[in-house]
Amino acid sequence: MKPVPVVETFGPTVQGEGPLAGVPTFFIRLGLCDYRCSWCDSMYAVDPVAVKEHAELLSAGEAVERVMALEPGPQWVTLSGGNPAMHDLTELVAGLHDRRLLVAVETQGSVWRDWLLNVQMLVVSPKPPSSGMVTD
Repeated sequence: MKPVPVVETFGPTVQGEGPLAGVPTFFIRLGLCDYRCSWCDSMYAVDPVAVKEHAELLSAGEAVERVMALEPGPQWVTLSGGNPAMHDLTELVAGLHDRRLLVAVETQGSVWRDWLLNVQMLVVSPKPPSSGMVTD
C-alpha cells in the first residue's frame, strides 16, 4: 500500500452517528474527498491544500501503530474522511484485523473498492441536493 494521507487518529471516543452510535471506537480520518458538499464539517480533511498542509502520509503499519498507541478499550476502528474509499486501504484493514479490531467505514458511496468487502460495517451516506453536489 502506498502511504495515505492521515489527517488524524483519535479515541477512544463514542461514535456519534449511524448504526454504531453510542459504541466506543477509535477513528482514523483520511484526507481527500471527491465531493465538496456545501455544509461539510471536515473541510480540513477534504480540501487538497488543507490535506497537504495538515495530513501525514502514513503506511498501513504506521496507521495501525497510531491506533495501538491510543488508550486501549474499543474493539472498533472507524475509517472516515474525507472519503476513505478514495484510497486502497487493503493493507490497513488487514493490519487492524491482525490486531483483532473490527473496522467500520463511513463514505458517501461515490467510489467502490474491493477492500470494502472486508470490513465489518459499511456506512453509506448519500448526499442530498442540499449538499450542492450533482449525483446520479
